[in-house]
Amino acid sequence: MPRIGPSRKRSLSKNRGPFSLSVGGLLDHNGDMQRRGFQLSVTGMIGLVAAIAVNVWLFKVSILLGIVGLNVTKHVAIAYLCQVLGVGRRNTPAPPPAPVPGLPVH
Repeated sequence: MPRIGPSRKRSLSKNRGPFSLSVGGLLDHNGDMQRRGFQLSVTGMIGLVAAIAVNVWLFKVSILLGIVGLNVTKHVAIAYLCQVLGVGRRNTPAPPPAPVPGLPVH
């Protein structure tokens, strides 16, 4: 196995930028541009397996029911992903509520 000499090590370290994406301290390296990653929970995994099982069963019962079930599953999955990933969510804060006028004192 060839050894990498000191000159080769220097050239490798020169090519790397000042920030590495794998450094633990720089989790937010893109600032506001970075989206939250999708992480499937155990409940979500059970739901996915159940949806696949129901679709397989529906296809065994009838082709038409299988196609309808697959279409419903597709729409539910896309709606869930859009909700989790924040598609269409506005990042601007809501304006503060208008002050309620006080009741007149008699």
